[in-house]
Amino acid sequence: MGLCENACYERCCAPDAGFLHLAWECTEVHAFWVEVMRMIEEMTGLELPFSPRLALLGCVDEVRRTHRQLVGLLLLLAKRRVAMCWGQSRPPRGSDWLRDASFCQKQLTIFWEFTPEGSRTRDIWAPLRSFLDAL
Repeated sequence: MGLCENACYERCCAPDAGFLHLAWECTEVHAFWVEVMRMIEEMTGLELPFSPRLALLGCVDEVRRTHRQLVGLLLLLAKRRVAMCWGQSRPPRGSDWLRDASFCQKQLTIFWEFTPEGSRTRDIWAPLRSFLDAL
């Protein structure tokens, strides 16, 4: 997303592609968000609004309080995956995002095991662990 003379997005040849197009509207990126939101809904049992407000801005006000931290972190990892694939020839993939989430969950579990709040962390990550175990 550096300075260039042509505003055409290379991946889909969209003219005048702005940030919203690059991060949400592009068909390849949009397919990634559909997959991510579907998996988060499957994990948590929640019905999430499919909107850039939730996915890109992280406005989790409408998410149940017990799932806000998990949903917020999973969406952060999805945004990270979109950013990492920005200039690459292949779009972001749900499988890569799941691998990121699994790695993050393992690292946070190790970290939190040595704190008094360890059991709370296990509860937060339980939906993700169950989902990954079922795969």
